[in-house]
Amino acid sequence: MHPSAKPHSALRRLLLFTLFSTVLLIALSALFFLHFFGPVRGTQRITLPDFCGHTIDALPAHDTEHIETVTVERFSDAPIGTVLAQSPSAGASRKAIDGKRVTVTLTVSKGAERAVLPDVTGLSLSRGEARLVSEGFSVRIIYRTDSAPYGEILAQSPRQGSTQDVRSTVTLTVSKGFSVRRVRVPDVTGLTERQARSLIEAAGLSVGAIRLAPSLLPEGTVLDQMPLAPTLLPEGADVILTLSSPPEQTEPEAPDTAEPSPEVPPQEPEKAETTQPSQTAEPEESLTPEDLIDRILHSLFPESPAH
Repeated sequence: MHPSAKPHSALRRLLLFTLFSTVLLIALSALFFLHFFGPVRGTQRITLPDFCGHTIDALPAHDTEHIETVTVERFSDAPIGTVLAQSPSAGASRKAIDGKRVTVTLTVSKGAERAVLPDVTGLSLSRGEARLVSEGFSVRIIYRTDSAPYGEILAQSPRQGSTQDVRSTVTLTVSKGFSVRRVRVPDVTGLTERQARSLIEAAGLSVGAIRLAPSLLPEGTVLDQMPLAPTLLPEGADVILTLSSPPEQTEPEAPDTAEPSPEVPPQEPEKAETTQPSQTAEPEESLTPEDLIDRILHSLFPESPAH
């Protein structure tokens, strides 16, 4: 064999390999182009309809042979079964290749989420509100004057324990503490009791204890008040009044007013009157001297015979 035959044979094999590779690459490129950009046997382009707003049981007419629907449920205020969203979106163009159907995912409402309303009465506003919001409820607050501490939840509506739609509104009545209106004490010194009482009650206060003090002013004139004007007092508090009374009268001397005390001499006739009846009540018998002697002897010697 000629020495130059070997290089020619190698060159020929290289050319054949290159040619074969080029033809194969062109064939593959043609197939790829025809598959994605050219008409393929069994391929059909589908325009997706709009399913949103319809119920799952009454979808608009569509090519069920080439479109398959899959539903996903979620809570919503829309009626149960209403299509809320779809993917791919309405109007999109898709290819149904070799009998395969295009899948459309429909998001369907399963109604509003419901939950049991927790009891938050007695809690502070911050804790009660946080608990309701964590359950998905909205909160509305109404403040009311009450003896309970400021910020304590007094009541809730709807009532605790009832089943309500999540995201519904719960009204909370919250204490704003005990609030007392304070009023100024009017100046009533120098007025009569009636005038002072009217002025004090008109200010929203009450007349408390009434004291009396002797004075030359007309009786019933307000001499002093406690507390003094213009002190601020809670509405309904008492105001103590000191009213004038007639000055105390000194007792007159005994000779001027008292009746003369009876003296001893005037009492002597009383003694005479008491003894006189005893002397006159039983008058003594008139006795002769002989009878008198007989009585004396009889008293001395009762057993001796009389003369």
